[in-house]
Amino acid sequence: MAEITNNPTGNVADILLEKHLIQTEDVKKAEELAAKKGAFLEDAFYALNIVNEEELARTVGEVYNLPYIDLVNKKIPFIVISKFPEDVARKYNIVVFETISDKMIKVALGKPWDPVTRKALDFIRTRNQINIEPYVVTQSGLLKALEQYKNPVMVEKETGSEEQVIADKEMVKPVGEKRGEETEAKEEERLEAEVSELSDLAKEDITTAEQLQDIINNSAIPRVVAAVIKYGVFAKASDIHVEPMEGEETRIRYRIDGILHSLVKISPRDHSAFVARIKILAKLKIDEQRIPQDGRIDIFFGEKEIDLRVSTFPTINGEKVVMRILDKTGGVVKIEDIGLVGKPLKLFMEAIQ
Repeated sequence: MAEITNNPTGNVADILLEKHLIQTEDVKKAEELAAKKGAFLEDAFYALNIVNEEELARTVGEVYNLPYIDLVNKKIPFIVISKFPEDVARKYNIVVFETISDKMIKVALGKPWDPVTRKALDFIRTRNQINIEPYVVTQSGLLKALEQYKNPVMVEKETGSEEQVIADKEMVKPVGEKRGEETEAKEEERLEAEVSELSDLAKEDITTAEQLQDIINNSAIPRVVAAVIKYGVFAKASDIHVEPMEGEETRIRYRIDGILHSLVKISPRDHSAFVARIKILAKLKIDEQRIPQDGRIDIFFGEKEIDLRVSTFPTINGEKVVMRILDKTGGVVKIEDIGLVGKPLKLFMEAIQ
């Protein structure tokens, strides 16, 4: 099993020169850039793009005693990649791409030369008491893998068992933790925390479709989901429809006064992550996409207590989601408030006597 070394065997620049992949002047350029930016020499080589990215990664692997892994076209199951929270993976340039067993995982390192990355890896290994098999990956491969947090691959585990994964906000959820009453209680606490955060993720008033679309275009999926729901509450919509379209962006329609309004859209690459987030909050099986599912989410926006009934339905373009908004604090609507005035109201009142 590969083990990242803290004592590099040789120098990346020297090995690249020996392989005739770069020239002496290329090394000088990289050294100048590294000194100017206060960066590592390896980072400078990537930035200058003076050597093939895969050759550079393989050379780095030789120096740090790591095998190379190509992740550019590899599909990583969501249940695997989510063992490390997305913010941790991006911060330390580490991605889990395979689980060997409950006590062993394979990870790809984008920057094995960075001491911060190595310390993070050692911390995760010690804290979770697991074996980690590290590999080196190109920057392109790492970015492609990170994109799968927003466009997850939902599959069942090889054991056939189904499990919902909620990325912990600590370093990483312990791998191999036995499922039992205590574990289920912890998962329930995590889920409650996720739901309670909905209002915190969309604190500002969202009063226009333009505001909502701006949040969708520039925010992470958790905040996007919170904003979509909050706008529905503000607009007094009875339903929110999330509909994937063939060759187009996913449209979100709100039913207001009985009429469906198509107001905002979500990029196709974010559709799966958006639906997965809703399914997690509604306690649905995120890796089951072949059959309809029903769930619910109880949330608060200020003093408003909202009961959100969630239904998912598989379509040829992806899963469709419908959320029914029930405002528990709304009370019973008075006849005078349903829109009837003048003679129609008079006739209606006479008719119901």
